[in-house]
This record gives sequence, C-alpha cells and structure tokens, in this order.
Amino acid sequence: MTKLEFVVVAVAVAACGNTTKQGNNKIMLTPDAPIDTAPDAEAAANQVTVNLFATPTLFMYRDGQGAWQMPEAAGLGKFHLHVTNDYETVLVCANGAAFQAVLQGSTFADGATQYLFCDAPGAAGATVDVTGTLAEAGTIAIGGATQTTSSAHASFDLAVTTGAHDLVAYDASNIYVSRGQTISAATALGTVDTDASGTAMVALPLVIGNLGTDKLQTELEWSLTNDYVDLIGSSATLETPPASLVMQDDFQFLDVSANGTGTFRDGSTEFTGSDPGFTLPDAPTGVSFAATSTAVTATWGTLPEYDSLTEFVDAANAPQQQMMTVSQSWVEATGATSLTFDAMPPGYDSAWQVDLASPYFRALSIETISGTSSYDSEVYESVNSTALRRPSRAGRVRAAALRARAQR
Repeated sequence: MTKLEFVVVAVAVAACGNTTKQGNNKIMLTPDAPIDTAPDAEAAANQVTVNLFATPTLFMYRDGQGAWQMPEAAGLGKFHLHVTNDYETVLVCANGAAFQAVLQGSTFADGATQYLFCDAPGAAGATVDVTGTLAEAGTIAIGGATQTTSSAHASFDLAVTTGAHDLVAYDASNIYVSRGQTISAATALGTVDTDASGTAMVALPLVIGNLGTDKLQTELEWSLTNDYVDLIGSSATLETPPASLVMQDDFQFLDVSANGTGTFRDGSTEFTGSDPGFTLPDAPTGVSFAATSTAVTATWGTLPEYDSLTEFVDAANAPQQQMMTVSQSWVEATGATSLTFDAMPPGYDSAWQVDLASPYFRALSIETISGTSSYDSEVYESVNSTALRRPSRAGRVRAAALRARAQR
C-alpha cells in the first residue's frame, strides 16, 4: 500500500453523516448536532467531488449562505457536494486541544473536483531512543524526528516510533539514505558517516527574481517509502539528492521563500531535478486586521492578480489554527472585501477557536498559480507578544504535494 493509498483509506474509517457502505468499508458521517435544514436538491444542481487528504473530526458544507449540510459519501476518501454556484466547506482535524480548522469558499467554476486537507498533531505513539554519532556536522532524520549538529563527532538521540522507517543523514555536500529500517526497541546506530558511506549531493543553482534584501530559505521536502525529510538551505545553490537515491514512488516538493519583517513571500513547485525558476511576488500592501473577542477580520485594499486568499490565525503557544481560504471567483460572487472565520456549523466545538486574549499570530496570504508553480505573498502580525513570528504553514507544502501526486 502506498502512502497516498494509506491516507485515503484512513479517511474512510474516520469522517463525518449518513452511513454508506462501500464494499466491506463503511463511511460514517455523523455531526455532533442536527443539520440546520434539509438540503434543497433541486436548487443545488451542480455536483462537486471532494477528495479528502485528512482524517477529519468534522466535515460539512453549505450552498451559498444556506443551511449547513453533510456531504454525500462517494467512496474511499471521496464525497459529493451539491451546489448552485458559490459554497463553503468547513473541515476540522482535532486531537485533544490541538486542532486545525479550515473554512474554504469556492464556486462551481473552480472545478467539479476539489482536494481538501487539514492536519492536527496526532497522539504520540510509543517511542524508543535511536542513538549514535554523526561523523560530520549535519542533520540526521528518521521517523519524523530530526537533529542537527554543528560540530563533527557529535552524538544524537532521537525519539522514534516503532515500525519501518527511512534514515536520512546529510551534511553540506553528501547524503546517506538507509530505507526500511525496522525500529522495534532502543537502537544504537553507531557512527553515521555521510562522507564515507553517503553519496555526493547534486548542486543546482536557483534562479530567484525579486528577492531583494529579504532572508532566503529553501526547503526541499523529500517523501520516501516510509518517512519524509526536509532538506533546509539558505543559499541560492540548492543541494539535491542524486537521482540514484530517488525511487520511482518518491516525491519531492521545493519551496523557496523570502522572509522580511512582517512579510513572507515564496514560490513552490513539485521538484523534478531541474531549476523551475522563481520570480517572487511583491509583498501585499493595504492589509489591515481587526479583532473581536472571538474572531479576526483581515481586510485588503487593491489586490494584484490572484487565485486565492487565505487568512491565518495561529495560537502562539499551542498547535491550534483557524484558516479561511477563498478563491477569486468566490470573492467576486459574494462581493467580499474581508475575511473572517466566523462560520459555526452544527457540531463545531467552541474549543476549536484560537484564544485571542493570549499571544497569537495572524496573516493574510495572496496566492497565485503559474503553470506548475504556486506563489504566496503574506503580511503577518504578532499579537499580545513582542516576538514576531509568521503563522505556521505546517501541512501546506504536504497538502500541495499530495494534491499534485493525486493529479499526476
């Protein structure tokens, strides 16, 4: 079973309404409260098929500003929505106090097939210590646990869940990969020598336009058989795994970002081994934020060409996020001039709100798509805190990679 198949199968045993049998599988969609009213099937004549890359706690939608409805189960990880034109979906992934809530506004013109994603930190499984020494200063990763050393012959100690994992270690010029390592108990790996046992990475000069004086960061996310690793860099020369180490079912996604004071700009694309080239967008202007005790409103002035807008509200000290993302056609259809995550369908837990009296971060992101690349330009603020930090984009690169993989 591939990683993608696992994600889709996981959705089938988790989500939310009517019980529909699909072979020997059963999809449960049960809200925590009654639906507002029954859907108007005749008025909502257009069908949208949603592919969920998530194990949701709650998933509902509404046609326009009508009653919230449960989606129609349509197979493993697939659901049908019946809409007139503009519609909204609410998708929540929660685990204890951790949650990500996504409110999305779209229209039928955005396509009859959509891909939705949300994420929340899962319950930590049993972990064991994987220890050893890195011969060179560098980074070692296994099972999602990562440690970077700044000196040679430094020891590492990683808390890793039991099971099959892929070990990746890399320094400035070499990378070592060992796939399919079974970790069932505390394991001492000894010395991991990326220079002696690894393979030279391939240096790829990047063409990056409109970087200005902002701080550059590159992130090459490499999804392997069992795990993934982020290869982080700060140079316009990207160090990439050689083709000899990349398997057919692997996936690589490249993100190039420019970090300014209160601004963030980036370009992202599926990475195939050559430089896609990025001309980063300008930072947004005319963006303002206002907050009540329960919700943040992001307002904009004149917008450049864009495909979607996203408002982020992140708790500073907890894995909690509310995110509202809308398409250009939704903005045009509704006449919206601001975004506020204030939709509360039946079953939406009041705990799935960021505490705005505590430190939090907020942002408005303008997103465009050009060919196989996407671009973001954000303005963000830190509230109730002196520390300035951009809201978490955790999961967004993974979501884009999953969508691209599903479509290829």
